[in-house]
Amino acid sequence: GLELLDNNHRWEESQGGNRALPGEVAFKLYDTYGFPLDVQQLIGREQGFSVDQEGFDQAMRLARERSSGSKVGDAAVAKVYHSLSTSLEAVRFVGYEQEESDSSLLALLHEGQEVDALREGQAGELITASTPFYAEAGGQVGDCGVIRSGDAEFVVQDTQQPVPGLVVHRGHMQKGALTKGATVTLRVDKALRAATTRNHSATHLLHWALRQVVGEHAMQKGSRVSPERLRFDYSATQALSADEVQRIEDLVNREIWQNHPIETTVLSMDEAKQRGAIGIFEEKYGSVVRMLSIGPSLELCGGVHAARTGDLGLFRVLSDSGLSAGVRRIEAVTASGTLAYLREVEALQQRLAARLKSSPAQLEERLGRLLEQQRQLQQQVDKLQAQLLQGESQDYASQAKTIGAVQVLGVCVPLEEKEALRDLADQLRDRLQPAVVLLGAQTRDGKALLVASVSKSLTPKLHAGKLVQQAAAMVGGKGGGRPDFAQAGGSDSAHLAHAVASAYDYVQATQ
Repeated sequence: GLELLDNNHRWEESQGGNRALPGEVAFKLYDTYGFPLDVQQLIGREQGFSVDQEGFDQAMRLARERSSGSKVGDAAVAKVYHSLSTSLEAVRFVGYEQEESDSSLLALLHEGQEVDALREGQAGELITASTPFYAEAGGQVGDCGVIRSGDAEFVVQDTQQPVPGLVVHRGHMQKGALTKGATVTLRVDKALRAATTRNHSATHLLHWALRQVVGEHAMQKGSRVSPERLRFDYSATQALSADEVQRIEDLVNREIWQNHPIETTVLSMDEAKQRGAIGIFEEKYGSVVRMLSIGPSLELCGGVHAARTGDLGLFRVLSDSGLSAGVRRIEAVTASGTLAYLREVEALQQRLAARLKSSPAQLEERLGRLLEQQRQLQQQVDKLQAQLLQGESQDYASQAKTIGAVQVLGVCVPLEEKEALRDLADQLRDRLQPAVVLLGAQTRDGKALLVASVSKSLTPKLHAGKLVQQAAAMVGGKGGGRPDFAQAGGSDSAHLAHAVASAYDYVQATQ
């Protein structure tokens, strides 16, 4: 949150003349990034800005109105589904056994309303008495494909089950027209279905492997299975190590290469529990369940799966990332997805090798030489910069003012790095003795940097941390540090000269 505020360039002026965070910006920090309003206000009090409460409240009202409008629209469409589910028999799913079947067209929807026909170019939804299309559930995406009758063709882009028992094929009429009561042929896209089932079966093996490597507490918290990849959310308190990822991949691939048959058993819930089956997170179960046996994995699942583990080809973890407190997410690929990933990696190696004028096999050696050259060049830069600062410190030292028995210097310098600014401040303090030095600089992105350095003999009366806090408020920032050294940053570099000049007033007030 501090970083987001630090990078914000949209500020207003409050009635008191201070900076104010616009209400819509504050609401975005709250709504998009989860940054609480009260924390924003607390930071504002510390850094000298206010939050436009009225603007925030207005943005909140508009968001609620948009949300309310969306719900009304969803409810209106859902009413159609509820009406159809009461007037029609439950759609029979035949997709476990076949990927193509004939059925009768029971209903057609266009723009949320029931119609008698869909014509070429129109988007809509079809409901049939039976279907081989799997409706999205349990993390598995809905099937795609085509529905034909004679010359008419409807392209199915998604399959959903908005209410129990009602399977809806969503898409558009590619050509011709379909009318209610027609006999249609439903054909699932076999390639997409196969890719999805491979990833779904791999999800079960991944869950099993995670529990072997991480422990029994690594329970499923969500999943998403598509033709391209699988996504698996699980309970965890820390990230997987590289060794753990490798062990998980090895376990899953070992089961894949043993080419186990993937077996489905329909049985009672009680019997499934007795056999030790694990329930998938999103599923809702009845008294009779489907139990999937995939090698050592035994889980309840209503989804569609591969025939054998060998169909999965090769399993590869792409990433393991934090999702929320106590929940992490793994993304992985199988078969053609793994091949595509390996080709991407190989292509990247080739591009890097070409840029480094090397071969992929020599990349590590070539990169090592470049890093060593960079280290040596950086040492030369540091040495030259130190010499330059030594010369500049003499010039800046001549600008110091004597206040009482203290040499005081407040000046802006053309440096962009904190390290160089700190080094120069210490050199000036040591040259002037006893001294109070406050330096200001502007970074490449226009932000203000402040560094205060105070001779230790003066620290009983003069505190670098207090001096830099006073100066930081003038550039819209905050900072602090030890009595002899402190630093700060701010977003308003326009007042940097005024900020560094405050060093004279600060010392004068102690005399």
